[in-house]
Order: sequence, then structure tokens, then C-alpha cells
Amino acid sequence: MQNYVKTSIDRIRQAAKEQGLSNVEAHLVLPELKERFGPKVIGAGVPMSTPKSPFRWCTDRWKIKPVNQFIQKYWENFGGVIVFLAVRSDESILRAKNIKKHKHGHDFIYQKAEIKKDTRSGREIRKMIPGKYECTPIVDVTDDELWDTLMLFAKFPWGGRFSELYALYKDSGECPMQVSGMGSSCGSNRNGCVICLFPKDDGMLAYFQQRGEAWADPILELRKRIKAINYDANYRLPIRKSRVRTLDQRDPFSIDQYSLFEQGTPIIQPLVQDSRPLYPDLALASFTLEARIFLLKNTLYFQQLAGVELVTEDDMTYIKKRWHEEFGWVENEEDLRPEPVEHFGALILNENYEVNLKESTIPNLVVCQTGKREEVERGIRHNPDPAKEIHPVFYVTIDQGCAERELYHDLMIIHNHTRRTIPVYWASIGKDEQGTTTFWNQLTFVVCQPGILTYEQAISYVEWYLSHRDKEILDERPSQRIIDAKFLQRSSQQARLDLLMHPIPLSFLSQQIQDHTGITPDDLEMAHWIVGSRGSASWDRVSLPVATQRCEDNIELWINWFFNVIEGMDKEEAKTYLLKEGFHPDIVPGVIKKQVRLSDWDLLWGYKLAFYGERDTLMTLLVLPHYHDLLPLYLQQRLSHFIKKLSLS
Repeated sequence: MQNYVKTSIDRIRQAAKEQGLSNVEAHLVLPELKERFGPKVIGAGVPMSTPKSPFRWCTDRWKIKPVNQFIQKYWENFGGVIVFLAVRSDESILRAKNIKKHKHGHDFIYQKAEIKKDTRSGREIRKMIPGKYECTPIVDVTDDELWDTLMLFAKFPWGGRFSELYALYKDSGECPMQVSGMGSSCGSNRNGCVICLFPKDDGMLAYFQQRGEAWADPILELRKRIKAINYDANYRLPIRKSRVRTLDQRDPFSIDQYSLFEQGTPIIQPLVQDSRPLYPDLALASFTLEARIFLLKNTLYFQQLAGVELVTEDDMTYIKKRWHEEFGWVENEEDLRPEPVEHFGALILNENYEVNLKESTIPNLVVCQTGKREEVERGIRHNPDPAKEIHPVFYVTIDQGCAERELYHDLMIIHNHTRRTIPVYWASIGKDEQGTTTFWNQLTFVVCQPGILTYEQAISYVEWYLSHRDKEILDERPSQRIIDAKFLQRSSQQARLDLLMHPIPLSFLSQQIQDHTGITPDDLEMAHWIVGSRGSASWDRVSLPVATQRCEDNIELWINWFFNVIEGMDKEEAKTYLLKEGFHPDIVPGVIKKQVRLSDWDLLWGYKLAFYGERDTLMTLLVLPHYHDLLPLYLQQRLSHFIKKLSLS
């Protein structure tokens, strides 16, 4: 079909030239680079649309938007445009309904209208668009009439032949109409994208496969692999962007259950119960880097076999740039090698993060409630396969004392290091002990990986995963070339600053990097203690008293670290940085405090905000009103804004 369209456009151009029709032009309209299959799905990691998708983005981005942009250009140049649409009511009930909705009156050519729904009345409002007209000349032509008319042309006016068009449809067995003497036809079938996931089984691809077309088998296999990972929770980032915007804004407590100014401790209602979300929200985001590499390798391999170009050189340039910008990916031969990559099975989750046993395809899947060995061995095995090992699913819950945005930031850092994700949901939890209310966040990981057969192994896997929070380099040491590229492509000053703010073991740094940055073992050790003592530190947090002692043991390195980091910042920028990162007053040298005009009291509350999370800290302060007048001005303002926000909600 792709070749037929391109050939037809070339023929129309040639025929127009030969017949002296200078006002006839033929254009192949394509989506802009970032919206194409390769850049969009493989580069940006946007899952393909399916019938269960919340919205169908592909039709808009790949067809409607490019065509509208093309039409808009002519409308702007000439002040008016008439668009002839080859839509027919006979195509489908939905198509007939849409035609009736958009066409008004009985005119052959009618003015295009923009249709919007009134939010109050629910009625549709039509707004005529000046200079834009539409015409549907074959709207009432039936399938039989269409094919009977086309058969009258052995050769079309632009040079194409009916037999070439018919060859794309005949014998597909999808349509009831017959074309005399030529077998069954597919008159009502509409061609779509070869990798479209909307139909359960692509009849047109199956038809070409049965007809012996060499390209069909590889494309069918590629489509199968794309479909296999589309909803696999192990291949999707944990939180979509729309959900990220609400982090640290959701009230984890039932406002109806208490007044903010009542005496006593408020009644707390957690967001989870029995390790399951009370308010379901399966907010899986785009594909992980591991998934995108899976898609690229398979696409490059199968398009070579098929002789069909789905990912172009321009696409490859965009994909590599996007991966680098989003994940810090460094180009390497292994990730770009065309090869078939198998998928061991999809872990599909319901909205409440329970395993969807109907759609999950992992063999010998066992859902474990207790994690005990006998449950794993004797549990019901879904998708049984005697030739393959058992794959248990474990729910591993871990408490963390930081805010939602910090958790999200941590999880993204971990993903960038490991290229993978573990499906996870979290919630703010409250507990009342002896009149003191404590708040924290609880992470629950859904673990199902080959080789993990016990609950203890699942816990170890989660701990290994979380251990990458503050690591710049993976435990499995990458090649020195990749490490060198990370730092040597930056200026010596910027590379040195990166190492001071994100220290890594000296053994991972080549002599070339050490010479480039001027970094020393003592510099890195001091950076380790200072960075690890921040309130915003997470998995690699160090002891505050020990860090304070190490700083006092080497005052020159201690002070130089802060001067290096805040160099180039004005006083307000430096103050904001120190408070946001949560540096404890015992860690910030007196000369720095004096320079940026920060008191120990200011820094202490900055540390608390970073350590406990802003929301949890402010919620705690609500039940400690005697503290309010003593708080730093910046914190009083935040608390006042927070109370107003809660009152409005």
C-alpha cells in the first residue's frame, strides 16, 4: 500500500505535467519528525493506542494533525480552501454518524464548522470557519457502486491501473461483496497502519501472509512483540506526567473527619489498607529505557527482513538525542544493534495494582499473599507451562521518610542507572503514638522477575534496586569509555562541580578525568560526607554527627566544598539552594552562613522540610500551633498558604 500511494502520487504529478494542468499538484503529507512512529513510540516511549487506551493519540498525530497543518498553509496563502473528502456513509455506522454530525444543509459544498459542547447546557454549538469549505462527493455511494465504478477503468486518468488497486484487496475474505469473475473482495475494509494495535488480529496482514508476501511475516512478528509489552508494568515508568503534577498536593487525610483547629490529635485515614491502595489509580507512564531499546532492536531487525522502512536515519538521530536528554543515555553499539529480543511475558496490573490474571502472559504465574515458600510451591499456576520455571509475584512494602516528589525523583534516578523499573505505588501514612503524630511515605513494589522464587529474594532485589539512588555508576561497572564520555564532554569546572555534588568512588574515575577536573580523593571523601548528611539525601544517608566531625577535622576542604558549589550564585540563589537541599546548620560553615545571611534556625527548618518532606512537616505543624510565631518567615508564609489551601479544599 505504501508503494502504491507513492507511485500514484508520482503518476499524478507526471500526468498533470503532460496534460498541461499546472494548477494540479500532488503531495504526500507526513507527520512532523517527533510525531512519527520511531521518535514517538521508541524515542519518547509513548505506548501504542489500543481499544483500552484512555485516548487514541495516533489518529490525531499521524493523520489528522498533518493534514490540518497542510490545509491551514493553503488557507493562509490563498484566503480560502475547499477540502474534498472521500468519506462514505457505507463504511461504518460510526462513520455515517460522524458525517451527519459535521455536514449541515443539502449544499454540495458547505462551510466547515467547528463544533463545541456548551459546558452548562450540554448542547452542541456550531461556529462557522471563514474561508474553509468541505465537500463529500461520494458520501452516498455504496460499496457495490464504488467497486462497479472503479472496474469501468482499466486505466485511471492519471495512469494507474484498476488491477493494481484490486490486487491489494482481493481474496482477503473480509467482505461479503463479489466482483464478477474475480473472487471475493474487500470493498469495505479500510487500510491502516501495519503496526496498529486496535484490531485484535490484523486481517489485512494475515491476508498478505497467506498470499505469500515475504514482508508480511516479519511485520506480523514485530506487531506481536510491540503488543506484548504495551501494558507490561515491568516495562513502564511508574507515574505518568499528569499524575506527577499532583504529587505533594493530595491530602492524605480525610478533612471531613476533623477540624484543623480542634483540640487533640486528628483522626488519620491512610491511603492504603492491607497493603493495597484505597483509591485505585494505575498511573503507569511511558516505556522504560529497557523497553525502548527492546522496541528499537526488534524494529530494526524485522524491518530489515521485511524490506519495509519503519524507522529512518532521521528517526534514529532523534531517538538517540531523546534518550540522551531524558535518561543521560550514552550512545553505544550494543543498544543500537538490530536483533530479535524475546519477551518473557507481560505482568498486567488492574487499577488497584492487583495482577490481571486474564491478560498477564507470564508462564506459571503464582500470586503470593504471604510470601511463604509453601504458597509459592503449591499456589495456582496461571498460564501453566511444564517446560518453564515458576514465576511468583511478591508485594514488598518499604517505609520512606520523604515527600512524594522526592520519591518520584529518586525512582527516576534509579531507573536511569538500571534502565529498568519495578511497578510501585505509594501513599502517605499517619500514626499516632503518645500524642505525637508521625507521617511518612510507604512504597509497595510488585516484584515478578525470572529467578526470584522467594520473598527474601524479592526483598533483596528491591534493596539492590533502591541502592542505586545516589549512585552515578551501576554496581555492574560500565565501560570506562561511557564514564569518560559523561564527564569529559563537559567543561572542567562543570565536571568538577558534578563530582562534588554527586560523588562517586575514585576507582571509577580514570586518570584523564582526575586531570580534567583536578578532583582528589580527599575532595571526594569530603563531598561524600557533606552530600550524604543533607536532609534531601535518601538511600545513602550518612550519620549527621559523624559527618559533622569529618568536616571539623578538615576545615579547609569543608569550606572549599561550599565555596565551589555556590560559586556563580547570588545570595538569594545560594540561600534557596542551601534551604532546598536541606543542609543542617552543623554542616554549613559559619563563613557561608554569614555570606548568604542564613541563621541556624533557618537552616534547621530547611533540613526538617527536606528530611520529612514539606507536606508532612506542614501537616505536623498544624497540630503544634505554639510553634507558628517562632518559625522562620519563609516557613510561616508556606504554612499560611498551606492552611488556606486545605480550607478551600
